[in-house]
Amino acid sequence: MKSNRVSVLQAAKELGIAPQGVREYMKRGLLDIGEVRPSIEGDQCRYFIYRDRLDRHLGKVR
Repeated sequence: MKSNRVSVLQAAKELGIAPQGVREYMKRGLLDIGEVRPSIEGDQCRYFIYRDRLDRHLGKVR
Protein backbone atom coordinates (compact mmCIF):
# COMPACT_ATOMS: atom_id res chain seq x y z
CA MET A 1 0.00 0.00 0.00
CA LYS A 2 1.35 3.41 -0.97
CA SER A 3 1.74 6.06 1.68
CA ASN A 4 -0.58 9.01 1.41
CA ARG A 5 2.13 11.29 2.83
CA VAL A 6 4.53 13.41 0.82
CA SER A 7 7.95 14.71 1.88
CA VAL A 8 8.61 18.43 2.26
CA LEU A 9 11.09 18.16 -0.62
CA GLN A 10 8.56 16.53 -2.94
CA ALA A 11 5.85 19.04 -2.01
CA ALA A 12 8.27 21.91 -2.64
CA LYS A 13 9.12 20.50 -6.06
CA GLU A 14 5.46 20.16 -7.02
CA LEU A 15 4.59 23.62 -5.69
CA GLY A 16 7.61 25.26 -7.33
CA ILE A 17 8.92 26.79 -4.11
CA ALA A 18 11.83 26.13 -1.76
CA PRO A 19 11.41 23.53 1.01
CA GLN A 20 11.82 26.26 3.63
CA GLY A 21 8.95 28.12 1.97
CA VAL A 22 6.72 25.06 2.39
CA ARG A 23 7.65 24.89 6.09
CA GLU A 24 7.09 28.61 6.71
CA TYR A 25 3.78 28.77 4.83
CA MET A 26 2.50 25.70 6.69
CA LYS A 27 3.55 27.13 10.08
CA ARG A 28 1.77 30.42 9.30
CA GLY A 29 -1.38 28.62 8.17
CA LEU A 30 -1.06 29.91 4.60
CA LEU A 31 -0.68 26.48 3.03
CA ASP A 32 -3.29 23.91 4.03
CA ILE A 33 -1.66 20.72 2.76
CA GLY A 34 -1.08 18.92 6.05
CA GLU A 35 -0.18 19.38 9.69
CA VAL A 36 2.67 20.94 11.63
CA ARG A 37 3.41 19.23 14.93
CA PRO A 38 6.01 20.08 17.54
CA SER A 39 8.82 17.55 17.83
CA ILE A 40 9.07 15.62 21.08
CA GLU A 41 12.74 16.53 21.42
CA GLY A 42 13.93 20.07 20.88
CA ASP A 43 12.17 23.04 19.35
CA GLN A 44 11.85 21.74 15.80
CA CYS A 45 8.56 20.89 14.12
CA ARG A 46 7.49 17.85 12.16
CA TYR A 47 5.61 18.32 8.89
CA PHE A 48 2.95 15.88 7.76
CA ILE A 49 1.95 16.60 4.17
CA TYR A 50 -0.89 14.59 2.71
CA ARG A 51 -1.17 13.68 -0.98
CA ASP A 52 -4.90 14.40 -1.20
CA ARG A 53 -4.53 17.89 0.30
CA LEU A 54 -1.53 18.70 -1.89
CA ASP A 55 -3.37 17.53 -5.00
CA ARG A 56 -6.44 19.56 -4.02
CA HIS A 57 -4.24 22.65 -3.54
CA LEU A 58 -2.68 22.07 -6.95
CA GLY A 59 -6.10 21.62 -8.56
CA LYS A 60 -5.53 17.96 -9.42
CA VAL A 61 -8.45 15.56 -9.42
CA ARG A 62 -7.86 12.16 -7.83
